[in-house]
Amino acid sequence: MRTIKYITIITFLFLITLSISSCKKFLNPDINASSYNDDSTLFSTVGGTYGALIGTYQNLTGDYAYGIRLSLYYTVDNDEMVGPTSTPYPDNTRRDLAHYALSSTNSELEQPFANLYQGAEQANLCIYYIQRSKIYQAGNPQMRAMLAEAYTLRAQYYFDLVKIWGDVPFSTLPHIPATNLPVYPARTDRDTIYNQLLADLKFVEDSSLIGWRSQSNSQRISLEVVKGLRARIALYRAGYSLRSNGQMVQGSNAAYYYGIVAQECSDILANSTAGLNPSFKAVFQNNANRIFDKEMLWSVGAGESGSNNGNTNTKLGYYDGPKLNGTPTYNATAGTITVTQYGNGSIVVVPTYFYRFDSTDLRRDVTICIYNPTVYGTDTVVGTPTTKLTDGKFRRDWISPAPYTTAQYMGENWPLLRYSDILLMYAEAQNELGDNADATTAINRVRARANASLVPAGLSHDQFFAAIVKERSCEFGGEGMRKYDLIRWNLFSNAAPVNGVPNQITTAQKSMDIFANNKQVMFNGNLITIPSSIYWTKNTDGTINWSGGNVSFYIKSPLVLGYKASWATSSAAFTATVANKATVFPYLAINLTAGKSELYPIPMQEVQINPNLQNVGANMGVYPTGQNPGY
Repeated sequence: MRTIKYITIITFLFLITLSISSCKKFLNPDINASSYNDDSTLFSTVGGTYGALIGTYQNLTGDYAYGIRLSLYYTVDNDEMVGPTSTPYPDNTRRDLAHYALSSTNSELEQPFANLYQGAEQANLCIYYIQRSKIYQAGNPQMRAMLAEAYTLRAQYYFDLVKIWGDVPFSTLPHIPATNLPVYPARTDRDTIYNQLLADLKFVEDSSLIGWRSQSNSQRISLEVVKGLRARIALYRAGYSLRSNGQMVQGSNAAYYYGIVAQECSDILANSTAGLNPSFKAVFQNNANRIFDKEMLWSVGAGESGSNNGNTNTKLGYYDGPKLNGTPTYNATAGTITVTQYGNGSIVVVPTYFYRFDSTDLRRDVTICIYNPTVYGTDTVVGTPTTKLTDGKFRRDWISPAPYTTAQYMGENWPLLRYSDILLMYAEAQNELGDNADATTAINRVRARANASLVPAGLSHDQFFAAIVKERSCEFGGEGMRKYDLIRWNLFSNAAPVNGVPNQITTAQKSMDIFANNKQVMFNGNLITIPSSIYWTKNTDGTINWSGGNVSFYIKSPLVLGYKASWATSSAAFTATVANKATVFPYLAINLTAGKSELYPIPMQEVQINPNLQNVGANMGVYPTGQNPGY
């Protein structure tokens, strides 16, 4: 395919130039990276290898990766967050991605696809040359650790490719003359890819190439990351995915892979010095301010805030999150005041998601931002209608000092793996393996931190599965996981319930109809009516103090309105007035199609140039047009 054909020519140039321009936080002052200049000597020193490795990390960040596309564009719509609701739509760009109306010519497909392959190819080069390096063969510990990182990076890049596009071309060797690989490779069955990645990461573990995290840097891979990623890949291998025949099929021998999940997570829980931050909110405030947090096992490093470099930075806090108001400007001639708003805020919350949380759950007011925007130079905030709630984990007003600037790059890192995910993957796997006691203990560690009601002991498999479906939503809202979780559970487009849990996208759409038409919502099995306005104040630490208490908007129907005079009416208002759904959320997963939308189409440029995309491995399947089902 073109991506692979051309990458060989430019790879080493990228390795050298990107290692120089990479995020400064990656650099280790104890390593001299000045001793490389071409492909014959690049891996002959620790410093040269380090430069190549950092160039491999580079493809995780920037505009075409977790800087915005893989983190935000590619993760919505779901039952928590909705992509751009503004016109024009359709537009053959990000709006079509969000609302599942995309085609293979969508402008947002080709470069992320190519970027992931570039990252995988660079990882292949590192693996190939490190293993042939004399200093690695002599047992140099830095070279051994860098080999482990290269294997893990390759696993991440191919995991993303499979998660988004399904069966894709796959190679564990770089495309250099010595390997004599085909220019136009066929697809490889995703189970084969997953199995190879699992074997690679097991090799890293068994060879003791890398140790548990010993430094305050979540942007570098450690043994926790190797094991955590292996658990995640096994979880997806055990789950459902869309196959070449247009059917959602669960991975074979699921119990075996759940066993891998349980073992890897158990090792981390028993041996790692990482752990939950007692404050859920602090995890994301620390992230906004580049403060190391023990809960963040792996994050994508970004450039400095305000650095408008689309290759090394992220738009977190710009494209999502609340806006900021700039300094008011008075026009004496016109007698008008102009206030510039900084930020975009294109990712908005499905209003009914607010009610998925317990009334005491501290995660709700972190995950969902109820104010937008703040007022320049003060702590005053303005309440936002429920139709314009933004996701709240990546807030520019949490950055110190807050960036009142037109810059789109806020320098916030993207969390790839948190300690709470280890607990919840472990809980899910143990439930599938029949161990309800351990599963309950693990999920309740996460819920206790959130001040949420604990899951009772002795739940059935299906009852606990329903708890996991809800819990992962409450814990990871806005972190890009929900859509892919729903797909692997077959709760994304499947019409029939799975383990008693209904399709979550359809449920969200129906809930929005009720919310819009009747101002009602389901909470813990009860239909409640929400008041027209809810009042609150923002505390000095940024938390919300709800007037009347949290329970004021969780009262079982019928709710008698009109008692709000007893509330602090001087507070800002959380406006619950909702217009008709057709004018507010008309596009929520509007074009989601079963047997199609679970995967993105292969970019048209790739299909046109590579005739072998029609085939999967050794005749294991066929894609008649070279394209994914439905496209």
